[in-house]
Amino acid sequence: MVEDDDFIWDEDIPNEVSYYPVLVIEDPKIVQLGLMSIINEWYQPLIQEQLAETESNPIVVMSIDTLFFYKDIFMRKGFVNVFDDFFRFNKKCGKTGVDWILDELADFNGYMRSTYKPCKSSLNYNKQMVADTTTKYKQQLAKK
Repeated sequence: MVEDDDFIWDEDIPNEVSYYPVLVIEDPKIVQLGLMSIINEWYQPLIQEQLAETESNPIVVMSIDTLFFYKDIFMRKGFVNVFDDFFRFNKKCGKTGVDWILDELADFNGYMRSTYKPCKSSLNYNKQMVADTTTKYKQQLAKK
């Protein structure tokens, strides 16, 4: 299994890797300042106990709309580079790969909004979805 390190994902993956766990949340209203810090307060003791010999980064918490709006950035730069840039400002490394301090107000969604422009095709899709929803809502109101 994966935990036993005998599950073969890919023959070319080296034994020494850095983990970048990501939690994508559907409702952007849930992704608030401090949530990422709280989740990592639960996560860090677990990895310090279970995966002390690994290089594991804090869990990145983002809303699904951030994943869609910035898909071109993720495709062009790669997730690892974007996450490393974010951690450069929000994480202080300790003595081991699982001994880090995360800024209490670390906010990946906010970082993406302040650092990059969203993908135009995603914005157009979002505008169309809002227009369609508004039209359906008006139609429902007219029937009443």
